[in-house]
Amino acid sequence: MPKQLNGLRLAAVLVCALALAVSLAACAQQGQAPSSASAAAESSASVQAEASTSAQAEAVSSSQAEASSGAEAQAALYGSPWVASVFTGNLPEAAPEAADDLYLHYNYDFAASHQEDPYASPRYETQGELQAAVTKTIKDTSIESAELEQLRIFYNQAADIEAREAAGAEELKPYLKAVSETQSLSELEELLLSESFPFSPWIDTTVSAIDMKSNMSVAIMPHMLFTNEESDPIIYQDAPDETTQAAYDVMKSQPMNFVAGDLMLVSLAEDVEQGLEMATRMFELEKQYGKEDNPSQYLHAEYGAQAEAVKALSLDELEAACPNYPLRETLAKLGEGKTDSVIVMYPAWLSSFNSVWTEENFELLRAMTEVKVLRECADFIAPSFYTATRARMGTEDLDADESAYAACDRKETFTQLLAKTYVEQHLGDQVSSNLDKLTNELIDSYIELIGETSWLNEQSRENVIDKIDNMALNVLHPDGGYYDYSELRLTPSEEGGTLLGNYLALKAYNDAQEAKLVGQPARASATWLYARPTTQNCYYDAISNSMNIFPGYITSASYSESMSTEELLAGIGFTIGHEISHAFDYTGSQFNAFGEPTAVFTEEDAQAFVEKREALASYYASFEIMPGSHVDGTLKSAEATADLCGMQVILERARAIEGFDYEKLYGSFANSWAVVYAPAYMDILNIDAHPLNHQRVNVNSQMFEEFYATYGVREGNTMYLAPENRLALWGENSN
Repeated sequence: MPKQLNGLRLAAVLVCALALAVSLAACAQQGQAPSSASAAAESSASVQAEASTSAQAEAVSSSQAEASSGAEAQAALYGSPWVASVFTGNLPEAAPEAADDLYLHYNYDFAASHQEDPYASPRYETQGELQAAVTKTIKDTSIESAELEQLRIFYNQAADIEAREAAGAEELKPYLKAVSETQSLSELEELLLSESFPFSPWIDTTVSAIDMKSNMSVAIMPHMLFTNEESDPIIYQDAPDETTQAAYDVMKSQPMNFVAGDLMLVSLAEDVEQGLEMATRMFELEKQYGKEDNPSQYLHAEYGAQAEAVKALSLDELEAACPNYPLRETLAKLGEGKTDSVIVMYPAWLSSFNSVWTEENFELLRAMTEVKVLRECADFIAPSFYTATRARMGTEDLDADESAYAACDRKETFTQLLAKTYVEQHLGDQVSSNLDKLTNELIDSYIELIGETSWLNEQSRENVIDKIDNMALNVLHPDGGYYDYSELRLTPSEEGGTLLGNYLALKAYNDAQEAKLVGQPARASATWLYARPTTQNCYYDAISNSMNIFPGYITSASYSESMSTEELLAGIGFTIGHEISHAFDYTGSQFNAFGEPTAVFTEEDAQAFVEKREALASYYASFEIMPGSHVDGTLKSAEATADLCGMQVILERARAIEGFDYEKLYGSFANSWAVVYAPAYMDILNIDAHPLNHQRVNVNSQMFEEFYATYGVREGNTMYLAPENRLALWGENSN
């Protein structure tokens, strides 16, 4: 699907996700608020430092005062050929015609009424729907279920703020004390490997498969302090230029401040300044190995480079690659040591991690261990411990229900049961059936387009169709099913149970569920084991060759029974088409129908695809976000090609429907991307891999004849593009 920023990915991408990291993960959470960078920029992004925001706003006001009308007025404002109306303070005096700016024609009123909001979008406003629906089910005790009863025990303990405040962090303090009392790296390692220490703060493990013809294995990645399930990885690379570096620094500042707040809570810092200094040191240490654990280096690498991204190593090879850290012993402690091999994503991090796990860094490693444990348990101790940190981050304390939901919506706790409950109790079988039907219709349309694509030779065409035919469709349900909690037994408060104690029991239960899968046949839904299916996201995964729609994506903004065919195609249909296209884009086409690193395209066809992608990148690079500052077309090209394919396939489907209303399609498409950002977000958005929303709407509409016929677009209109300059990836018009 498209993710606007997945909290700025999908996500999006998700740090510990093995397959998700190789895929061009989720793509389109329209209008979600930025929090960190989604994909690292390999080439220079044209951005301006945050300090220039006020000057930009003044320039916009001046331009608006002088502008007259039509294309001439648009040229005076930021953005070419269209006004960058996704930013506040950047609107013309009146809505343009659809023939001049489709996005703003339909979203002018929304933008005008949200100029005071730091960010706003219809999709963002529906983010709480899943939480509200599940919370209602939890509180409705007339709905009986053994699994729900365990969820209710945990939820009610988390919602009991008074009891949590009374308990403080006393139950956690012995673990933190044990860490702080270690005096050497060997003592720290001994503690980490102890059965009495229920945390693995340095290594993340899950189960996955190197391809769909193999068996499930243990997948390992480093446990990163400066990134988590809610955000994309922080960009560890040094920027290629000063303006991009300024944007990187903005993104790094929040998590560093957050960690500084944590440090003060464990008394490792005497004041804010010392805390931030220590956080900076931690960031620099993590950067030494974290920069090696980044999928971005493969995004625009030479075709075929993705084969190097995933490696299966024997335990001996794993130990040899990182002899300083006890990886073999860590796997044994986690119950995952009985395996012939492990899967390592971007294995270069092993040697880098090895170089930092030294006695020289002991004091810093010890402090980071404490912080990681504290952060892992943040949802299970007294909320007041985080009041100061939340205040520094500019966020309010959570209320009882919000706090309880946050505790349940964790990979280690109940996120899968929350998603399952939402589907069963709120969405129902009919929604799943309807989305299955829509997905299969779009797949059929893709097969038709591929069959009409003359630049593909017969072998490439067969390979692409084979990949489509074998694609797993995880629509609201993972094909392997959700976790089974029928044997889980938590301890109620009246029997002496505590929130932290039950968290540790849940974590162990989930780990045991995963461990059972090791050695079993590969599952196309493996990524659902470490992702949060409650996240408002969709994605395609190359290793499992699966298209995934998380339950969290299905809110009233994306689906309702009252939506017309046109509205469904323009919204979730476009998202599905976008995600399916990742199966045979630049990255996805480097894996076959079973997730093996075997190219789908022949060498000649791969070059033809690269040329088409570069042409689209060049077109985006012609746009200005502000005077003199152009879009980084190369950075945007992966998601831009998926957008183009998404539009092409919904139009292919539309042509088969008698009496189809194209005006309703385009209006709904534009509305689905409505968003308003404060100008301060401009730097971060410019280095996100996804084009800005107004560009996504306008570019993908102006490429196809239906748009011109619907709105009478002619030469001289800002949306006009000469036929010879229009781009298509597939079908008879793709040459």
